Amino acid sequence: MMKKFLLICLIGALGTTTFSKDNFGLKIGGDVFGDLGSLNDFNKDGEPESSFEIGLEYLKPINKNLEFGGGISFQGRGDNEGKVLKKDSYFEGNTLIENTVEYKDFKGYDSVPVYLTGKYILTPEWEWKIYLRASLGYSINFGNDDIKKVEKEKRTTGEESNEIENVTTILSTDVDNGFFYSAGIGVDHNGFFFETLYQGNIADITVDNKKYDGDYNRLTMLIGVRF
Repeated sequence: MMKKFLLICLIGALGTTTFSKDNFGLKIGGDVFGDLGSLNDFNKDGEPESSFEIGLEYLKPINKNLEFGGGISFQGRGDNEGKVLKKDSYFEGNTLIENTVEYKDFKGYDSVPVYLTGKYILTPEWEWKIYLRASLGYSINFGNDDIKKVEKEKRTTGEESNEIENVTTILSTDVDNGFFYSAGIGVDHNGFFFETLYQGNIADITVDNKKYDGDYNRLTMLIGVRF
């Protein structure tokens, strides 16, 4: 019910708005650091190797301090480094044999959040406008990988090496949609802006019929332009 309410509010807010110059904002950036829920059974450190975000917003001034509107963005994430479960090595004659059991690198999920957003300008009279902002919406999550457990054997004799990899288990993985939130601070100057935001996508990830916390919380830095 709350998810439908947020979507109705966003459509209503934008549908009753007269669009004006400089009220649209296009922004792009990436995560400084983050953590992917309770998937540490499968990944090394809980943080995707890379991430980026691109979004479009519309904010209508209510008074000199307050702006309100909505937005949509695409949040893409890189792979999570798989966790090593077991590693051992020994010599067989002149050949070094290394055995490894691990989870392969896997993608958690990408997101498309649709959200309501508000901005409170702390310095409306200044040329450099400093502001606080917060957003709340619904995150459509997708693009996750099944998790694969592999056994690897590497044989090295002198400078020659040969590696054999066998996939022993494929764990079916599915991600749910959920809420999206964001809060932080920004600065605007002559139509360009920079923001530092703490953001979160709320999700459950089901791995092999067992649910895990798949919330992705992180610190994001973004630059953008108003038009």
